[in-house]
Amino acid sequence: MKVAILVDAQSVDVGKTIKDSLTFQTIPATIIKITEAWRNEPHRRIEALFRDITHCIFVITDAVLEHSTWLPFFIGYAGGKSKHIALYRMCNHCHLPPWLQGFSVFDTEGELSLFFEAEKEEWYVQEKRTRARMTLLEKGISWHTDSFIRSIEENDAEAVELFIDSGFHPDVRDKHGVPALSIAVRKKHAEIVKILLAHGASIDIQSEDRGYSPLMDAVQVKDRNIVQILLANGANPNLTSKDGQTALIIAVGADSFYCVELLVQHHANPDIADKLGMSARSYAMLFKKQQYLELFESCSE
Repeated sequence: MKVAILVDAQSVDVGKTIKDSLTFQTIPATIIKITEAWRNEPHRRIEALFRDITHCIFVITDAVLEHSTWLPFFIGYAGGKSKHIALYRMCNHCHLPPWLQGFSVFDTEGELSLFFEAEKEEWYVQEKRTRARMTLLEKGISWHTDSFIRSIEENDAEAVELFIDSGFHPDVRDKHGVPALSIAVRKKHAEIVKILLAHGASIDIQSEDRGYSPLMDAVQVKDRNIVQILLANGANPNLTSKDGQTALIIAVGADSFYCVELLVQHHANPDIADKLGMSARSYAMLFKKQQYLELFESCSE
């Protein structure tokens, strides 16, 4: 991001004040003083002046509005080059002609400063997204949901980070309605799980196929590390799937003692019944899993 402040000879001091304010906000800025000789400037000189500029501030006075020929030229030039245009109005209550309407107009330095502080944040977000997208394309990876999902399945942490940086939401789902976090869990990709959680993935999001939460999926594939990661990040152990199963019921059915133990330690309820009317405690009794029953009893005391 770099700002050009366009002024006439009488407004140079105002331009310096604006530049100082932008510099204080760590926004690079330069002053372009327009003189009567501007018509004689070669086109390549004008191109060079604006090459790295992203935003233009035009300092507007009564004299500039009434007499300048440079203002319409440079407004048109900046707009044609897709520069962001702002007008700093020094004339009190001066009426802007129709060709200047539609631009952001500011009457005080404070207003201008607040605008560019927000603009800086948005600009760098967009720049980060653009760079990430271009890096993906340079790697031969298309910027598409299917490619994002494939990166998760293939445990490509760098690509997953780039997709998120480029604007993909970490809760995106595949064509079957399975969330990105659940896909990473089912593939046992702990690093991808951490990346998605760090970027705000919903920890209790449930898939559309089985209605499983990521925690249920982690228990299903018996990945103790991921179970620990999810519980440590606040996963709810008492959610139920489409069949009414909890993560604890799944753990008992999978005969995974360490998952049962972890879930019980995080207050999993052994008495929530599924749609068959069976709870984790009921299944433990059915399967004659005395060690599970003892765990349930010890945690309920």
